Amino acid sequence: MLMNSAESQPSAKQPSKQFIAGAVCSVCKKIDGVRFWRNSNQYFKDCVYCGHSEQLIEETPEAQDTLSITIKQID
Repeated sequence: MLMNSAESQPSAKQPSKQFIAGAVCSVCKKIDGVRFWRNSNQYFKDCVYCGHSEQLIEETPEAQDTLSITIKQID
């Protein structure tokens, strides 16, 4: 069976965009129009009302300071 080049190429799947209930757009301030999606390892959000979109940067927790404790025996 012969396949043409369009059939042999994997289709580019569009990321699934999910609405965030109760979310407020930071630009137009409208409620329930913000969508969130992931493309590879990057996260994005946009507003369906004003078109504002941005890439979200994942914040990693900073290393916690360690507490040094010395135990001294009391005679």
